[in-house]
Amino acid sequence: MAILKPFICGRNFLHVPSICSDQPYFIGVEDATINQGQAFDLARGVNAYDKDGGEIPFSISPSDVNSCQVGRQYFTYTAEGVTKQRVITVNAIANPTITGLTAMTVGVNESISTLNGVSAVDGNGNVIQVVCTEGNIYTPTEEGTIYLHYTAEDSCGNETEGVRTVNVIDGYFTGLTEATVRQGNPFDLKAGVTATDWQGNTVPFTVTPDEITECEVGEQEFVYTAIGVSPTTRTITVEQIDDPTISGLETLTVSTGEEFDLSSGVSAVDGNGNAVEVTFVPAMFSNIEPKTIGQGEAFDPTDGVKAIDTEGNIIPFTVSPTQVDTCDIGTQVITYTSARGSATRSVTIQAVADPTISGASDALAAETGTEFDPLEGVTAVDGNGNTLTITVELV
Repeated sequence: MAILKPFICGRNFLHVPSICSDQPYFIGVEDATINQGQAFDLARGVNAYDKDGGEIPFSISPSDVNSCQVGRQYFTYTAEGVTKQRVITVNAIANPTITGLTAMTVGVNESISTLNGVSAVDGNGNVIQVVCTEGNIYTPTEEGTIYLHYTAEDSCGNETEGVRTVNVIDGYFTGLTEATVRQGNPFDLKAGVTATDWQGNTVPFTVTPDEITECEVGEQEFVYTAIGVSPTTRTITVEQIDDPTISGLETLTVSTGEEFDLSSGVSAVDGNGNAVEVTFVPAMFSNIEPKTIGQGEAFDPTDGVKAIDTEGNIIPFTVSPTQVDTCDIGTQVITYTSARGSATRSVTIQAVADPTISGASDALAAETGTEFDPLEGVTAVDGNGNTLTITVELV
């Protein structure tokens, strides 16, 4: 005959089933249902007891719930050779939801904070990250309609995409007429220019480069930029002006040792008629004006030439070539060099007429044995008028 154990067996009667067993047993291993992506602790609320009601350790296999895998998952609890199976069902959830993707209007070159006012939650209502494909900051450069693309993905890879429409409206510049200025005259690139955005507001603008190059002749381009307005190019043309004009440079006669003011009565204006400063610097060389001489005429390239420093002192100089070939018809160039610099001088050799003999055409009668001078009354000059030596040959 079987012997029944008492209703209360073991020390911990609170966990003893109505019919006691000689085997260990589990408390809290009930099947459960969770949403996809929801965390679940398999050991929470679970205890294992030996046959006497003493708590004993247990193991679970597999040890974790794959909360992203939709469907039924089976887990085995083991304690001192006794096992119990548990089923966890993972329910699919909806894809994430992105909110705040309302259409917006901005101006050209106006930066957009793409995530401002945009948020997303997963199927469990948890806030998750939203990513804008075009970046966190986007600056449209042209008028028209653009589309910003958004993505939100939950921890299980469920993904939602969204598109936001952005209407880009261009503003405008006024006063950007092309202009022509004379070389050396200032020009204010911002004078008379305004920038207006799509809402009709006057907005600040910049110009690149920020100033005109007054001395550079020709067309110069400048780009005007403003937030809400497309960049606009403006052309400014700088016209060449005449060289400055110096007046009052009349010849001045002074006595030796007499002091005089070089600037007295001297003035200058530029090509725009503006007074400019006149500086007085001694010539680098004196007496090196172009020279024309006749063929064969003597010429010393250093004759009368002086080299002068900026203080008016005479300084040494060299000449190259050192002599002029006066028989070579044409123009020859001589270079003068000093510590201050170099200058050139042209010397032109002109052809001259053949030599001329005078007094040799008259017949001379003389008696045999009579002495006479065959050069008497006979002269010769070259093409430059220089007297030449005459030789006589008997024929």
